[in-house]
Amino acid sequence: MVENINITEFEVEQLEALADLLESIEFSRDGVEAKLLILLLNIESLLPKSNIFEYVVKTDIHKDEKLNLGETRKNDFQEIDRLNQRIIDLNQAIEDAYREIDTSGEAIKAHYESIETINNRIADIENEIDESEWKVDMGSHEELTFNSIKQKLVIEKRIKYGNI
Repeated sequence: MVENINITEFEVEQLEALADLLESIEFSRDGVEAKLLILLLNIESLLPKSNIFEYVVKTDIHKDEKLNLGETRKNDFQEIDRLNQRIIDLNQAIEDAYREIDTSGEAIKAHYESIETINNRIADIENEIDESEWKVDMGSHEELTFNSIKQKLVIEKRIKYGNI
């Protein structure tokens, strides 16, 4: 008489695999030894206190989690690679920006030097013009003529440059 036996779905699958294996064994000399070893492993894996049984159960229980963790790890490494490339790109952009800042700074310096040269030349011109005025005798007929000409030049200059 058969008593009520509690067999898990996994154990049923193992028994079916064992039955398939027994059906497939051809008792020819080649391959019989390997098939018998697989048969023994399958039989032992069905014994609940067996190390092989524990290994098979734990492997089956954790295989999906292990696959998911492996995929997550792969994705993490890909993201690390992507972020490292982004850092390299940003560093290159920063270096390019610093080069552009240096180039712009040099250009600004050159313009300031040009402006300084222009200001010095304008000062020299104004000094030359003022020097002529200093040579005029004050209170003389030359001063009256000089002031008259100076006034006309100032008025013409304003008209010419649109200052009036």
